[in-house]
Amino acid sequence: MEILGWGKAIPQTKITNDDLSQIVDTDDEWITSRTGIKTRFFVKDEKNSDLATNAAREALYKNQIPLEKIAFCIVATFTPDTHTPSVACMVSKNLGLNENTICFDLNAACTGFIYAMYTANIMINSLSDNMYGVIIGSEVISRYLDMADRNTCILFGDGAGALVVKKNNLKNYNFVLGNKPNDTALKCEVEKRQLKMCGKDVFCFAVEYGANTIKRLLAENNVTIDEIDYIVCHQANIRIIDSLAKRLCIKREKFYTNLEKYGNTSAASIPIALCEMFENNLLKNKRKIICVGFGGGLTYGGILLTV
Repeated sequence: MEILGWGKAIPQTKITNDDLSQIVDTDDEWITSRTGIKTRFFVKDEKNSDLATNAAREALYKNQIPLEKIAFCIVATFTPDTHTPSVACMVSKNLGLNENTICFDLNAACTGFIYAMYTANIMINSLSDNMYGVIIGSEVISRYLDMADRNTCILFGDGAGALVVKKNNLKNYNFVLGNKPNDTALKCEVEKRQLKMCGKDVFCFAVEYGANTIKRLLAENNVTIDEIDYIVCHQANIRIIDSLAKRLCIKREKFYTNLEKYGNTSAASIPIALCEMFENNLLKNKRKIICVGFGGGLTYGGILLTV
């Protein structure tokens, strides 16, 4: 599977730490020192499908991919506009994709984009060489936040990131995927429409399973950390990323971060980060990238990419 195009969509409304301090008992120093987050973006009138569509449209435009050549559209999200129709179907409608395009949503929370990449990697092998797939991570978490819960509401933001992929038999990616079921550490109940999280439990899980995922990807691909150009983790909290670097004795500079701008955008965080890296010419000349996700479920996953 080969990545041909990339795109992102960020809502227009920027929310600073000072803005949050007008709503909840907090301040910029408290948030920044504990999370590394300075700003995040919240939707105002946009839907999840609007963000997903705009990210996909930008990704398709990069290589002028004909819409009739799109075989599937997968959207990783836990915050869809409706239970049905799916966000993916609305993206298909908005873009004008063919009616034989396979469209569905996938929910693995913050690991969702890794799961979607794995699914796309399997599906792409059944296609002819001139067909493409669209993989999107898109979230509107702001609609599920309890603004009285200062430990949780400060963390999250909205956004979408997308990749366009094509079959390439010379690029067979290796994945690590799994779950450790837990229904209390991170939960968003349908009826209450509120996101609840036990930060300590999520932190311990993310560091342990994030580190194990990176070690497994290195071992199973017979590569050393020195051969890896960047590690792109789910952008949850700077302390998680710092702890991963320390636990694995990896230079902190090898971890790409942008959470200070966007906060935790769940399934959108990894594709938004990859999009930024492509835009800044960080991903060229056969760079080796490890992407790692961890989140609600509890789920975890990783992929070693050569781009």
